[in-house]
Amino acid sequence: MAVLIARLRRWACLAALAAFAGSLLADPLVSREERIKAVLVFKILKFVTWPAATLAAKDPLVLCVAGEAPIAEALASAEGRLIGEHTVALRRVHNLSLAEVKACHALYLSAGIRDAGSVLAALRGRPLLTLGDAPDFARRGGCVGLLRGENRLLFEVSLKAVRENGLEMAAPLLELATLVD
Repeated sequence: MAVLIARLRRWACLAALAAFAGSLLADPLVSREERIKAVLVFKILKFVTWPAATLAAKDPLVLCVAGEAPIAEALASAEGRLIGEHTVALRRVHNLSLAEVKACHALYLSAGIRDAGSVLAALRGRPLLTLGDAPDFARRGGCVGLLRGENRLLFEVSLKAVRENGLEMAAPLLELATLVD
């Protein structure tokens, strides 16, 4: 009986997440975890404010993905969706040069990126929300790190990195996060 109740709760949670996220969960070729990460990334973006000089009214919000990140496929369904008055535009970046990352407002670095710490150090101070799923991502200078917990996905936020990059995060998001500094 307890197993049945646990399964029903899981299904109810997934159903609520699917209803909340719409087509972000629709692609059956992408793993469940990556689809949930994509939903979380999309929801996090809704609670971030960029400087007006960086992201003017009605400009597209450019979400970049670096590395061989399976989440890129799940995030593809976010392209064209609205976050506030901004349409999401997804872009893949390959060499992480400042010229290539310059047009990005948010950058997702996959766990497989070598020297992520040096990449994050080079991007520090730019109005860029850095997200990743490598262990201790936020503790190593990233803004938001996604973590696997027991049967759930958690996220850490480095307020220091967020502020250094000139961004603001709304309090409701911070209440759900683990703050690392």
